[in-house]
Amino acid sequence: MPAGGRLDDHFARVALTPYKALIKVQDLMVGYRPFEAVLMSGRAERVVVVGPAEVQQVFQARATMCINDTGEMVKNISTAIRTLKEHGPLTRRILIVTCDLPYATEKGMIEFLDAAPAEKDIVASIVTKEAYVDRFPGSSSTWAKLGAEELTMAGAFIMDPNVFLRVQDRIEQVVQNRKSIPKMAKLLGGKFLWDYTMKKLTMADVILKIEEVIGAKIGVVRNKGVELAFDIDDIPDYEYALRNK
Repeated sequence: MPAGGRLDDHFARVALTPYKALIKVQDLMVGYRPFEAVLMSGRAERVVVVGPAEVQQVFQARATMCINDTGEMVKNISTAIRTLKEHGPLTRRILIVTCDLPYATEKGMIEFLDAAPAEKDIVASIVTKEAYVDRFPGSSSTWAKLGAEELTMAGAFIMDPNVFLRVQDRIEQVVQNRKSIPKMAKLLGGKFLWDYTMKKLTMADVILKIEEVIGAKIGVVRNKGVELAFDIDDIPDYEYALRNK
């Protein structure tokens, strides 16, 4: 569970904490929601929380172990995998859940886990705009248009840990260059970026390209555990979560 997300100074003053996981909503810290959802699902043999000391203090009594945040998401995941490996055999599948999901539930977590195809190396959860707005009317999100659909990514992923370590460098390349169009064009190909800009791509096109670039089999779960798609990125998200249970 990556829990190193920090707030900007203004947001931190409003939320009374510099860390996303420690934001209090509906009398609970936001990080407790996904943490409890994972534990209550009964599917996790071990739970590792990756975060700064202040966050570790909150979760260390119930987590299997807590480790220090490196400041980089991909490196945090690989460090957690290697730490687990040092303390016992790895399972074939690990679950990555971010700690900024105020609506995460046991039911939603199980829905996602049950729907994830076992034969894929990395499985992501996506939610359509229709399903998201139906669950969170009046809220906002970041949408990617693929074909006739608008989609957002949820904060839960499943992956084969050994495959992740093998392709870590390629994933880091994508993450590090994601804000540079020339660099992304070099990685993904100019035609792919053009087709995305022109809204010509389908989900199948995107999956094939990611598989080609990363070198892993990619799976997608649609509209399972919709609550996992609402994360707190800014003050409007925070205020929405304060107002709506």
